[in-house]
Amino acid sequence: MRRSKPHFSDNIRLRSGVFYFFLLLVSLQLLIYLISLNFDSASDTVVRLNAEEQAWIDSVKVSRQKDRDQTLYPFNPNFFNDYRGYRLGISPNSLNRIYAHRRAGGWFTKWEELQEVGQLPDSIIDAYGHLLQFPEPRPFASDRQKVKKPLIQNLNDASAEDLKKVYGVGPVLSRRILNFRMALGGFRSGIQLYDVYGLEEEVANRVLKRFQVLDSLNHKKISLNKATAVELGQIPYLRGELAGKITNYRTKNGPYKSLGELERFEGITAEKIERIALYLTL
Repeated sequence: MRRSKPHFSDNIRLRSGVFYFFLLLVSLQLLIYLISLNFDSASDTVVRLNAEEQAWIDSVKVSRQKDRDQTLYPFNPNFFNDYRGYRLGISPNSLNRIYAHRRAGGWFTKWEELQEVGQLPDSIIDAYGHLLQFPEPRPFASDRQKVKKPLIQNLNDASAEDLKKVYGVGPVLSRRILNFRMALGGFRSGIQLYDVYGLEEEVANRVLKRFQVLDSLNHKKISLNKATAVELGQIPYLRGELAGKITNYRTKNGPYKSLGELERFEGITAEKIERIALYLTL
């Protein structure tokens, strides 16, 4: 016999309960759906932020790599400085041993001597050996009279006429070299010759085959962490407001741990720090 009334029609409370149960299920499903939408949206935001941050980090890495890859000019290893040692990957302990050897009157004439004194790994020799230009061995006192006067002259004593003997250096360039030397208060390293306006690298290389800075040990360095703004301002590469910014940062943040920290200031690059290191120490 077919039932003429709908199911649950005999009990009003039962029908109401079933209705509210289905209503609750629908509400829960709707709530779960809305939560999942918000979660997906939040996840997308995090991913986008991370991507932007990663892109910024990657750009910084590229910029740092460019600084590390900047050209290092050949130099006499008897005139190491802190920043040049840092660029070559030489540890502070090795640099201290090299400095002590030079203060004691030692003179490097080949890689083996430098490696033994500084206890340098073969990897540094393989990577940067081509940058080091070793001078001829210094003669013993008993042999000095037998040795002809060396052809190398002191760049800080060279006259315009001396410089013009180098192929490619005429009256204009010789005058610029002398004017730049005067502005610097004397060359501290042959690398500064590459900063002379209009002097091509090839010509500068020829000049350095005839002239080198032979009195660089006579120039004293000042401490980056102790110098006043006035003292820093006397350094050719730090004149103007830059010296004040450097000392103000030191006052607020404490002593500098390396000369490389100067890169935080606009206008100071890794190449410029190599020049600044000729005047500064920690």
